[in-house]
Amino acid sequence: MKLVVSVLVVFLSACSSLPVEIQQTPENNISLYQVIDKVAEFSGTPVRWGGKIVSIVSEGGSSTIEIEQLPVNRYGFPLQTHPSQGVFEFESNESLDPAIYQEGLLITVSGSVSSEVTKTINRIERAVPVIVNGVYHLWPYGESGGKSYTHMGVETRYTGYGYYGHGSSDNYR
Repeated sequence: MKLVVSVLVVFLSACSSLPVEIQQTPENNISLYQVIDKVAEFSGTPVRWGGKIVSIVSEGGSSTIEIEQLPVNRYGFPLQTHPSQGVFEFESNESLDPAIYQEGLLITVSGSVSSEVTKTINRIERAVPVIVNGVYHLWPYGESGGKSYTHMGVETRYTGYGYYGHGSSDNYR
């Protein structure tokens, strides 16, 4: 019996590949909109934000990912049909491969607000918050926890009814 329970625990723990920081929303989670004009006030505050990769720069054993923010669902998955609140940067202590972390892929990061950098976005100078000391999860291309990326941000794979089904996200690949 102990062997069965041990094997079951190993299999169930292997099912969850998301870091705990991505799975759980930080207490008093703040939005990008709240931070944009008050980065110094929120310095050190933990956040969990997600979005679409805009660019990545890897040099000297570290990387900076520029991310277009998108709201995340309860699992931390970025919802593509919801409006963005802006752009933020995530600094990693690892050298991330730009061939893997490609523009347009979805990512969720959890870390602390650190500082801000000034960037020109659409010919306008803007303060962009920087997130550090965190973890990240790159959502696999075309899949999100066994569910396809959908056009509506739906959390399940709906395949419709029988032969005449409709709404399947597999039809849009």
